Amino acid sequence: MTHMTRTKTYILTAAAGLFYIFLTWAFADGLWRLNDGRFFLPENANGVTSVSGSTMFTYLMFALIIAAGVWQ
Repeated sequence: MTHMTRTKTYILTAAAGLFYIFLTWAFADGLWRLNDGRFFLPENANGVTSVSGSTMFTYLMFALIIAAGVWQ
């Protein structure tokens, strides 16, 4: 039986953060770019805005992953 140490928690948090970065890079278009004007709410072809497609949401979710791992 192994015990969960602080070091193991930080390693798993780092792995989860890297996995999130990889998935958003591989399957989304430009969610990490800060220079294309999509930081807050991007518009699609119909002029509809979407929070989930914004760069701010990407950075917020990444911060929540790291914060949850450190808090745990």
